[in-house]
Amino acid sequence: MWQRRLNGILGDQMGSGGIISTLAFIARLKEEGHHGPYMIVTSLCGGGIMDWMKGIKLFPSMNQLLYVGNQKDLAMKKKEFVHKPVGPDFPIILTTHGFVLVENNWLAQYHWKYVIVDE
Repeated sequence: MWQRRLNGILGDQMGSGGIISTLAFIARLKEEGHHGPYMIVTSLCGGGIMDWMKGIKLFPSMNQLLYVGNQKDLAMKKKEFVHKPVGPDFPIILTTHGFVLVENNWLAQYHWKYVIVDE
C-alpha cells in the first residue's frame, strides 16, 4: 500500500505479532526520513492501548503521546504539541476511537503520514 501512496492499516485483533510488525514498518519509514505524523487508534478495552504502548517502548527511536484523559489533561497535551514541528522526535499519537470522534478538529490539523486503526 505504501508504494501506491496509500496510508492506512486496518487491523482486526492484531495481537502482539501484528503490533510489532506494524511498528517495525513505522520504524523503517522513520529511518527513511518519513517522520510522520503517525496515529494509532485502538480500544481501551481488552488491553489494546496497553499492548500498543508496550510495543512502542520496544523501539527506542519512537516516542509516544497517549492522547486520552480528561479535558484538563487533553488541554495540556494540545498546548505542548500544537506547534511542534513534525520531525524525528515527533511522537506517535496513541488514542482511542472515542477520542478521535471527540477531538477530530484538533487531530485534523495534522497531515497524517499513516493512521493505524486496530479493532
